[in-house]
Amino acid sequence: MESNLYAPPVAVVADVPDVVEGKPFFVVGKAKFFLLFFLTAGFYQFVMYYIHWARFKRATKTPMWPIARAFFAIFFIHSLAEEVDHRLHRENIRYDWSPKLSATVVVVALIADRILGRIDESIVSAETSIIAMFALLLPTAWFLWQIQAAANLAAGDPDGQANRRLTLANWLWIVPFALLWLLVAAGLAMPDA
Repeated sequence: MESNLYAPPVAVVADVPDVVEGKPFFVVGKAKFFLLFFLTAGFYQFVMYYIHWARFKRATKTPMWPIARAFFAIFFIHSLAEEVDHRLHRENIRYDWSPKLSATVVVVALIADRILGRIDESIVSAETSIIAMFALLLPTAWFLWQIQAAANLAAGDPDGQANRRLTLANWLWIVPFALLWLLVAAGLAMPDA
């Protein structure tokens, strides 16, 4: 064992390997993305983050915990956008977007959503909070789609044809969330007692 704690490591340092097998990113069609995103009130994005990171881990053999990167998305969404952008550059695929802007808008919207969910009703009514949180879904969805569209390109499926149809698993998310949205709408429409 080396007695000098400040000595540089002597281990061989290797570059992170490029994609060795499979698609490095999750692919999804535009209509399916927006349907699942809005019906699940944005929850779909966390499933999407997990699948992106799981595929990236498998394709590049990079050690990581995809579940942690999905759960703590505000810390890793910039990394995901950068990985997608790096892949596009390596493949010489032109895509006119700003990965940093897209990721930043998503992060700001996620933080604002959490803040709105915790504001006391004496300051802002529950109805106003719900409407504001739903309004935040619009920029989140748009900029998240920019990242997803770039990922589709990087994976070689620009239109998301491989994952454009709804599956049974998708319907198991759609039905309960659609019912939840109906209940929310009914609650907002009811007169105050």
